[in-house]
This record gives sequence, structure tokens and C-alpha cells, in this order.
Amino acid sequence: MRIRIWTFIFFIGGCTVGTSAQIFPPELLCLRGDTLIWELPVNNCGPFDSYDIFFSDDPDGPYTLLASITDPAQTTYVHPNPTNAMWYYYMVSDYDCPGQPQLSSDTLDNRLPEVAVLEYVTVVGEDIELSWVESSSPEVYAYIVYRLIAGNVDIIDTVFTGTTYVDDGADPLNQSELYYVLALDPCGNTSIFLNPHSTLYLSSELDPCTRTVSLQWNRYRNWPNGIGSQEVWVGIDG
Repeated sequence: MRIRIWTFIFFIGGCTVGTSAQIFPPELLCLRGDTLIWELPVNNCGPFDSYDIFFSDDPDGPYTLLASITDPAQTTYVHPNPTNAMWYYYMVSDYDCPGQPQLSSDTLDNRLPEVAVLEYVTVVGEDIELSWVESSSPEVYAYIVYRLIAGNVDIIDTVFTGTTYVDDGADPLNQSELYYVLALDPCGNTSIFLNPHSTLYLSSELDPCTRTVSLQWNRYRNWPNGIGSQEVWVGIDG
């Protein structure tokens, strides 16, 4: 579906007024402990008054004004939370720009990012391909890929674009490989380690006397909704 956005320009007494002008909010990036962190907006429509922070214990509100930041260069604010309550926050910019709409930032909470659910890990040639569902947390900007290596869960890469990854450093032809994917926000907070996936490793044993081949493999770990069936394929003459 194509959406067209029309911008109308009016000329009043020699001045140009665009109806598409808006007051942009700070970009609320994340929370590090009790500290809100944001990037500054660019608004040239009029004098700056404040950045306003609103909060609520319910994502649907109502929201209450928590603080008005009157320093236009300030990018952090500490909201003490000794009881570790769950809070939701958003921000707006207050500029003296009569008649122009005031946009709101994303609404963030003070919990860790939501998990990125792995869809599958699969062997492709000598590499392994991973796919996951993006985290529902708006502050997430990257994903950390972990692999079990010699008994330790180690970081192998960080993915900033997309929700797939190809690991060319694994050894899927000789062992099953196990992976986690964690969501990451700009403050360094990550989602929890949850439901790793592991590749299938197929081994075989030939009995020349009975002219049979015995196959063994590990069960796929944490396939969504369980394993419906397992298929064994054979190639003849390569």
C-alpha cells in the first residue's frame, strides 16, 4: 500500500508557514539503573523551555509529570527507585512554538530488554545459520550471539542490523553447536539467557557384515512448539 503525505505551504504577509512542522522529543535511549538517558532533539521553531519526563506504573497510564529539565544540554536524569518498582517513562520537548504539534518519545520501562526468541539454528554447508524474532523492547539496538565453546558460553559476535546471523567459525560437521541470542540496549543492558538452541549432529556406523548403517543424532533443543517429526534423507551416488 502506498501512502502519500501532502505538505501544504501558506504565504502570509511575506512569511512562509509549513503545516508539517513538529516539536521533536528527546530520543529516550534506555535506563541504566535509576538513570534515564536520552539524545538531544533538534528543534528550530522557537525558544527552548524544557524537556518534560512523564512516568506511570501502568503502560496505559495515566502518566504524571516527573521532572522538567530546563538545561537544553542535559541528557540524563536520576529517578531514585529504592523499592525497585516498575515504572514506564516517556519524554516531550517544550518549545515556545505556538500551534505546532508536540511529539512524544518511545515509552520505556525500567526492566531489562525483552528476550529475542530464537526461531532456529541450522547447518548450511560447513556454517551455521541462526534466525530469531526481534525483541519487543523499543530500546534494543543490537543482538549478542553466544556459542557454547569448551564448556563456556562465549560471545562470538554482535549483530546491529537484521535478525539472522551466519557463524562460519563453528564445527557443525563434528559436533552439535549450542547458541543463545541476547537483546542489547545502548546502556549495555541485555535480556536474560533463555532457551538455547542446538544444531543436529548426525553420526553413523557401518557394519560391512550385515551391510547396514546405524545412525545416531541428538535431539534438536528448544524447537518452538516441539518437534513434529524427524526425517532421514539419503543420497545415492553423491
